[in-house]
Amino acid sequence: LDWELAAVGNPLADVANLCVAYSPAVPAEARRLLCDAIRPDPSLPPPPVLEGAMLRAYLEERAALGGRGGGEDGDWAAVEALLRGVLARDRVASVAWRGALAFVLLKNAVIMQGIGARLARGLAKSPNARKAADNAPFMWNAGLDVLRSTPPAAVVLDVGGVLCDSPFRLLAEVERRFGLAGGDLKRMLSAPAARALLESAERGHLPMDAAFPARLSGALPPSAPPGLAAAVAAALLDAAAQPPRPHLL
Repeated sequence: LDWELAAVGNPLADVANLCVAYSPAVPAEARRLLCDAIRPDPSLPPPPVLEGAMLRAYLEERAALGGRGGGEDGDWAAVEALLRGVLARDRVASVAWRGALAFVLLKNAVIMQGIGARLARGLAKSPNARKAADNAPFMWNAGLDVLRSTPPAAVVLDVGGVLCDSPFRLLAEVERRFGLAGGDLKRMLSAPAARALLESAERGHLPMDAAFPARLSGALPPSAPPGLAAAVAAALLDAAAQPPRPHLL
């Protein structure tokens, strides 16, 4: 193994690295490219979709090991529960799994770009190096395609704005815009029906789609002004869509 792939890290990333070439979530051409090292004939079809069988075999092997082993920062029990959710087609687990697959594709793109950098400096000369460098943008876009094709699963209520803009600041702006007294919006969103709806969205069980504002409007108290639900939904989506702050990653 080369150094980039030899480390034992987060178990979810390791399992995704094992399965990425055999996952139906990954574009066929990217799966073919990932297998070029062991299936160099370009006339061969993409590798078969074996993700489900591989995950089941992995979980059986983990059970046989009795929970031993694991990456230095990996929570194996949580990863195994997530993979069982993937096999059961649980929506939240499936979104997390697609994120792991996208991470592997992006990581491979960075490795390919590194090969391209060595090629440009005259430190790599093989035809395989040229092929890897040429395919780096394709692999990067394949990772982005997996992310783009993944439906949003949850709204991140990131208290204090550690990773993104704080939703509470954005909600305070909504409160001011509608002329509400301080704390009024919090009380409205704390109503049992509204709280249940927001918790369901936060956990990924309810999509934040075009129908969400109407659902929220029906859950707010009768005293809520018209348009408030749409403004609240937009504020939450704006907070969740903020890019992470690089210096904290």
